[in-house]
Amino acid sequence: MTSWLMVLLTAAPAPAPASPAPLPDLPAPLGMLDKVLQEGGANGEKTVELTLPGCDHKVPVNASRFVGGTAYAMQQMVEWLYLTPGLKVLEKATLDELTQGVTNGRFVEQKACGALPKELQKAPKLCAGAGKDQAWMVANDKPVVSVRWAPASGADKCLPRLTGVLFDAKGVARVRYDADFGGAASGALLGDGCQITFTFDAANEVFHAARRGCKGP
Repeated sequence: MTSWLMVLLTAAPAPAPASPAPLPDLPAPLGMLDKVLQEGGANGEKTVELTLPGCDHKVPVNASRFVGGTAYAMQQMVEWLYLTPGLKVLEKATLDELTQGVTNGRFVEQKACGALPKELQKAPKLCAGAGKDQAWMVANDKPVVSVRWAPASGADKCLPRLTGVLFDAKGVARVRYDADFGGAASGALLGDGCQITFTFDAANEVFHAARRGCKGP
């Protein structure tokens, strides 16, 4: 009898690992979009005029303000990390590189030399000339920020969808901020082994966080 019991216990499957604790929500709004869809001022702000399918006029986008809004979204997402001690995504040195890129970068009349994927993982090589759907900031001759645009998801054909990406000193994408002016915003922190995405819940006016490849609580 004892031997059969030992066999059954040995053959029993190991208990499933405990599920990670739910992540806290991030209160809305995410980022800062004030006066982004306006002409730039007299202080050197970068403005682009978009031609959107179905829209009967040019749509101004203040790319400089959108980059500022992307940096603000990064600050919000990083502060959110403090609510989950032990969740490691980006090192402080990497965050410092991102901040320096936004602070020291400048817009240039350059575009990606080749076709871009839907989501940038690394900064591409840049060639001379303005892009029809993209703008770039560089620092020390390296891309540090990208701004891309496309039609928004809503019914209004004159609203854009803007995506900002911040790159570290090695050209790796670390922060993504997506502002769909016909829909909602979203964001992501992109670590090497851990990524956190933030998706808007309109009913509760919060952003739900989801992890991928992360260790910790």
